[in-house]
Amino acid sequence: MATQFPREVREKHKDALLGEYKDKKAHEVFEELIDAKGKLSRSIVIPDPKTASPEDMAAFKKTMGIPDAPDGYELKLDTYKDMTGIDDMAKDFKTRAASWGLTKGQAGQVFDFVAALGKFGMDQQAKAKEDYKASFQTRLLEAVGKDEAKAKEITNRLTSFMSKPLGDGE
Repeated sequence: MATQFPREVREKHKDALLGEYKDKKAHEVFEELIDAKGKLSRSIVIPDPKTASPEDMAAFKKTMGIPDAPDGYELKLDTYKDMTGIDDMAKDFKTRAASWGLTKGQAGQVFDFVAALGKFGMDQQAKAKEDYKASFQTRLLEAVGKDEAKAKEITNRLTSFMSKPLGDGE
């Protein structure tokens, strides 16, 4: 088959002609070419960031769903609206997502995961704080050797102390 190509082509692609295409017939190579062109027409070509034109990069980002700026990411904050600092977290996350080149879908999923972890942690802290408050009497009783009279006396003294103004008026 190699003899069917001009000399310049044979020299330029000598390795391919002597390698995998050595024993193929011209019509087989042509069928592979048509198949490859069909696949290429349905594929997304990733431009080389070092050599691609700004237009090629913009077209690629648009095709992939990568916004031009951090504000282009749309994150669902409704679920996390009660979280302290969620707006600042979202703003920071959008900046990071843009620097990482995440698509809008990827950014949304990663943000949901991170925010859900944060919400879980905050909920667990709130529960631990409530459990700690609720266990005060039990912990006080244990601290005084299970002497209920002593625990009541400490509670009364603490209540009396906390209800009086502290310090000198001046």
